[in-house]
Amino acid sequence: MRGLILLLAVTAFSMVGCIRYELGFTVNDDGSGSMSVLLAISDQITAMTGMSTEDALPLDPSALPGTAVEAYSEDGFTGSRVTVPFANLQQLGFFMGTEQADALTSDFDLRPDGQGGWSFSTVLVPAAEAAGPQAAQAQALPPELLQGGWARIRVQLPGTIAEHNADRIEDGVLIWDIDLTSTEPRALTATTTGAAGEAAAAPDTGHGVLATEQSGSGASTLAAIAVAAVVVVLAARAVTGRRREVRR
Repeated sequence: MRGLILLLAVTAFSMVGCIRYELGFTVNDDGSGSMSVLLAISDQITAMTGMSTEDALPLDPSALPGTAVEAYSEDGFTGSRVTVPFANLQQLGFFMGTEQADALTSDFDLRPDGQGGWSFSTVLVPAAEAAGPQAAQAQALPPELLQGGWARIRVQLPGTIAEHNADRIEDGVLIWDIDLTSTEPRALTATTTGAAGEAAAAPDTGHGVLATEQSGSGASTLAAIAVAAVVVVLAARAVTGRRREVRR
């Protein structure tokens, strides 16, 4: 399941406007919850390259028991949302503490305060830095394709929101809109408070998908989303490049 964090790399390619990407965390009082990833490709890119998310993403829900895969179709973008449950913070930390995660985020921290409140913080690495050489190639796409794409992070914590630096809150969910053209790291922070004397007991062990022997195959399946995103971007660039040569 460590490969799941590679999905953050997709944000580096959203700067071309042909991809919509959303990473979400929902945390319950007992430390269980779910992590979701949305990836959708512009229908224009699909028309140009013949590639859709169904072709690019070999998603196999059976490889990740408890995983939900939902179809996404909105504003000319088509793709899938994958939601994976975790039983406790230990499972979540399993893939948020990997080398891949360190390349894209740093100082990821999610913890209860023992009184029903929670704190969340992380630092996002600039998208171009995370993407490496591919970022320059992605930016070469024509302006007509740079419309409608976005990247965002959504976090829902137990308790009442006390402090945060999110761009907005929708129905109790903290939302950060990620500026993928920024060259500076960005810190995301939020804290919540609980009722006086309230203390949630997290389970001692977890038996969710992140702790199973099948987690390795799940990692390969979900990490393929990041790989597919790169393929889509570079394929689109190649197609538009050939069209320009023909016009000349």
